[in-house]
Amino acid sequence: MLDPAVSLAMTILNVSNSPLSSLVGVLCDRIDARRVVLSGMLGLALCLLAARIIGANLWDGAPAMTPDSAPESVSEQPV
Repeated sequence: MLDPAVSLAMTILNVSNSPLSSLVGVLCDRIDARRVVLSGMLGLALCLLAARIIGANLWDGAPAMTPDSAPESVSEQPV
């Protein structure tokens, strides 16, 4: 079962992506799609830099994936 916080985060993501995808499509039609992608990458980089500056650790609570902790493939799981 999913954590309620994860469900809420996915709901917010989907609700915000619906109108924004139309806006991005219009921007790609009006200006070059490469500029839209590059500006989005720049915005993401600035947000990650700002998170780093304020001391937010975005990967807290996310377990490190190591070869020993990798999930078994479906065929190797017991039935």
